[in-house]
Amino acid sequence: HGATLAAGGSFTRAGSVTLNCVGLLDGGLWEGFDGGVTGESAEVFALLSRAGNLVVGGHFVEAGSDTVNNIAMWNGASWADRGGGVANYGVINIASVHALSIYQGKLLVAGLFDDGGATDIGAIATWNGAVWNPVGTPGGENRAAFVAGPRIFAAGHFDHVAYMVPAYNAAQWTGAEWKGMDYGVLATGGPDIGTAMCVTGYRGQIIFGGEFARADSLSAPHLAAWTGSRWMPFVV
Repeated sequence: HGATLAAGGSFTRAGSVTLNCVGLLDGGLWEGFDGGVTGESAEVFALLSRAGNLVVGGHFVEAGSDTVNNIAMWNGASWADRGGGVANYGVINIASVHALSIYQGKLLVAGLFDDGGATDIGAIATWNGAVWNPVGTPGGENRAAFVAGPRIFAAGHFDHVAYMVPAYNAAQWTGAEWKGMDYGVLATGGPDIGTAMCVTGYRGQIIFGGEFARADSLSAPHLAAWTGSRWMPFVV
């Protein structure tokens, strides 16, 4: 975050400094953010530094003394919510934000939720600074998202996108619709116990990692590469 290191997770202190799940390491000294983020089993899963602001996503209710509901922004002096935050079926404490990115100039948020403020947004959505907007109808629990031009690649634990399109734990948004990636990535015991935990780009391919044993019918323990049309073993 700027010339400093921002850290998030499940912790309360660094040395004698109270942080509460998020802190800044500046010149070898830890600094807190006005009380950090709190709530039952509070945890930060994602951080995004943008235009001098730090966006924090995770599982929490408050930032400082403000109710923010799983996502908040630190502007250098104070916390602010993002449109009332996100919830899952109207319940705050079972929702979480797992990934933050920028998509077409807007904040992209992915996780386990289905509404932002009073808007039905599914589990991947954008925040334009004023309102939440859904990104189609993605899978139910997204652990990571990677933006590549107009496309968004989602990794998580789900078995379909767009209500009826099969997509086991890996899917792509084309800019207009959600699509599966062949059969996706699966565990040996079946798709219900597999999870894609991360996704990124590498040498023109999209790399998925997580708790799985195969990609479609290809043996791919924990790592697999998507070429744009088929799955391949990941090779460095």
